[in-house]
Amino acid sequence: MKSFFFLGLSILCFTGCSGPFGEDSYKQIQIDDVPKEIRIPSALWNRIEGKEESHASGGEHGGGAVETEGPETSGALFMPVNVILKEKSPGVLVDPLIRIVFPRGGGLIDLASYTTGKQGSFYVKFEWPEAEKAEDISIWYDSKARRRKLDDGFWGTGCGRFYEITQGLKREMASEGLKVNTTRERHLTVLGGHFVFAMKKPHQNFVAQVTFKDSRLPVLFCEEL
Repeated sequence: MKSFFFLGLSILCFTGCSGPFGEDSYKQIQIDDVPKEIRIPSALWNRIEGKEESHASGGEHGGGAVETEGPETSGALFMPVNVILKEKSPGVLVDPLIRIVFPRGGGLIDLASYTTGKQGSFYVKFEWPEAEKAEDISIWYDSKARRRKLDDGFWGTGCGRFYEITQGLKREMASEGLKVNTTRERHLTVLGGHFVFAMKKPHQNFVAQVTFKDSRLPVLFCEEL
């Protein structure tokens, strides 16, 4: 039986705000409660702790590794992580600029609440304040979106795969963020699943996660998120 490391998810509380990052206005969504848990494969935790090496296998985000069984993971402290959604194509999001503020440990983003169904692009940007200057931080993507054949080739890496995306995501965060496109729900195939942020300090690990789903289109996902 697989063992898992558990992280909390959160529900929504809405607030209006303005002014960060040189922007005129944004809609801030404050996440407060932690009503449920998600499961992170223990094999992923082993890689975060350096007990197992990652093996490249391609995919939208980079090299990957198949989920494997592992020992029960050790405890960790939660660190904060926030998410900014910003339109590139007008009308793609319900608001042009949205900042989602999570409690420590991160939480769930149901894109059904933020995207309009219009075709176009938007940016996803993560903030992890405590880890911005830390050298020993790793970022991982645990895919929960099905691999799909679209007009321009295959998208996604499919179910039961995770891999490290630290350097690639840091490069995207240094600019406007990770650009995704809603045409034929490509954005869900790229984002669907768990983004896991891990930071090591002496004698302690710190973690946060952000999960993306769309409750309108469960058929595109490997399992209920």
